[in-house]
Amino acid sequence: MERPDKNSHGSRYLLECFRRRIHEIVSNRTEKLKTRTKEDTMDKKHILSSLNQFTHHHFGCMLSQATEQQAYRALCFYIKDILVQRNRQFAEDSKNKGRKQVYYMSMEFLIGTSLRNNLFNLGLEQTIGEIFDELGMDLQAVYTLEPDAGLGNGGLGRLAACYMDAMTGL
Repeated sequence: MERPDKNSHGSRYLLECFRRRIHEIVSNRTEKLKTRTKEDTMDKKHILSSLNQFTHHHFGCMLSQATEQQAYRALCFYIKDILVQRNRQFAEDSKNKGRKQVYYMSMEFLIGTSLRNNLFNLGLEQTIGEIFDELGMDLQAVYTLEPDAGLGNGGLGRLAACYMDAMTGL
């Protein structure tokens, strides 16, 4: 398919560019998933060691002896560290490649809870669930400890959250 002329029918041109970009993103992600190796994901031993380190440092106990609240906080610290590291790397890569930034402002923002979503997006939900099962802890109960970060009260807040979620893939 030939590239549309950007001088004629501006909205059609933008729509076609957007469609091509979405196709490119989906293709790239599919290829990355196909070539994903064991080194790309963290193993149980490393995760358990990190969680034990957090609980020991902050609460003076091991994860197996921690309360659900302590386990929740240790898991949040662990996930935060991963996300901060990835964000730092992404910002550095974006700066080096001269990428543009998009800013979105909304008075409402109903993102909901994020722990489960972050674990899923990092590909760690199953592994963390297995670790908690082996320790006799209930991951579902830990999820319920997270407060909702809702900032607003209506459909615009949910729409803002959906926009932000969708923009992460562009």
